[in-house]
Amino acid sequence: MGEVSYSVDLANATRRMLDDVEMKYEFEQDRGLFIFSMGLGEDQKLQKIRIIIRIHDNAITSYAQVNMKADSDSISAVVEYITRANFGLRLGNFEVDYDDGEVRYKCHNRFEDRIPSEDELKSIAIACPLQMWMRYGNGFLKVLFGGVNPKDAIAEAEGE
Repeated sequence: MGEVSYSVDLANATRRMLDDVEMKYEFEQDRGLFIFSMGLGEDQKLQKIRIIIRIHDNAITSYAQVNMKADSDSISAVVEYITRANFGLRLGNFEVDYDDGEVRYKCHNRFEDRIPSEDELKSIAIACPLQMWMRYGNGFLKVLFGGVNPKDAIAEAEGE
């Protein structure tokens, strides 16, 4: 294997955190990627998300993907829903890939000259994207499959 293009110390800290919470994961060492799935809970219509943690030189990006994609019939409504959800978010954002309809939540944090604590890593890599899908996931499904108006779905997700 050649030289890695990410922080080995940051990768090791992330590995320790995932091991401490007894997460089953895959690690793609050549790319600095941790990959695992998580359940959202019985009260959620969206049952599972896939989390990909990308390690950089001095940062971590965590993506939380769902296994459903917007198609040509639903993409406009899904994009409106995601845009409305993103307004005011501070720790990350939802993204939509117009080419294949993939929807994911992204959280990115930089760590200049330090390795974050285990609690920081849990918050950035797991809790933040998980909580966003728990808050907005049911509305996403209503817009994707149920023909619900994106504005109404957001109002419900945000408790208005």
